[in-house]
Amino acid sequence: MHLPDGILSGHAEAAAGVVAVGGVAAAAKVAARQLPGIRPGRVAAVTAAVFAGQMLNFPVAQGTSGHLLGAALAVALLGPALGVLSVTAVIVVQALAFADGGTSSLGLNVVNMALVPGVAAWLVLRRGGRVELAALLSVLAAALAFSAEHALAGLGTADPSAVAGHMLLVHLAIGAGEVVLTVAGVALARRLRPVALGVAALAAGVLVAPWASASPDGLERVALDRGLASLARTPVLESLPLAGYELDGVASPVVSVALAAAAGVLLVGALVAVVERTARLRLARARHP
Repeated sequence: MHLPDGILSGHAEAAAGVVAVGGVAAAAKVAARQLPGIRPGRVAAVTAAVFAGQMLNFPVAQGTSGHLLGAALAVALLGPALGVLSVTAVIVVQALAFADGGTSSLGLNVVNMALVPGVAAWLVLRRGGRVELAALLSVLAAALAFSAEHALAGLGTADPSAVAGHMLLVHLAIGAGEVVLTVAGVALARRLRPVALGVAALAAGVLVAPWASASPDGLERVALDRGLASLARTPVLESLPLAGYELDGVASPVVSVALAAAAGVLLVGALVAVVERTARLRLARARHP
């Protein structure tokens, strides 16, 4: 569901960037109070699992695939604030290291893939709703968020109502896969220590990602069918060695994807682990100067 640069107006990209920064800052403020109650290393492990899950595209229809969004998974395991920050970290690493999603549209992707579905999942879970419903509604909320943005600031001639209907139809099927992966992921994560969860995420990325569906995901499918894909600009970072989730210079596609998956899981896990460790030290010093 990563949005490339150019499909929505520059004004929308800028406005979403402001919203994303504000939302992430608010989540970080709340997360500072929640972090002491979370087992050390758990945030990094869950984030690594979300990254791995997003590489495992599964077919939902002929010529269309879906992948884990992960917002409901992260919120169920970490709470709303840390869950939003976890998915945000994945999105930032994907954009800046793998050229997945645009750079000027990074704010839009944080809003659509972390903030909106994270809040939707939290609203379900805080009222005692089942994680299955939270997972499904998180995907549909993300699809509706893009549909609303396109209606307000879309470029080209695509009919907003047709885009919205197509988005909901495709992502209803993807949401079913999200439910299965989220339920399985939550059950597994609650049984494993952070290190074991991180190892499981690494294994899933290395062993399964090379065999994932190569078909366009839901947003890409809608963009292709509705004439939006032609508006997308070439990624600024497409020359990166990991762009497209393949490692440059490796002849075997299977090995190339497996190495890229391993690099991504380790990179996002290490990045979040460092941030998590730093935050815990600062909190400890603030409490015991």
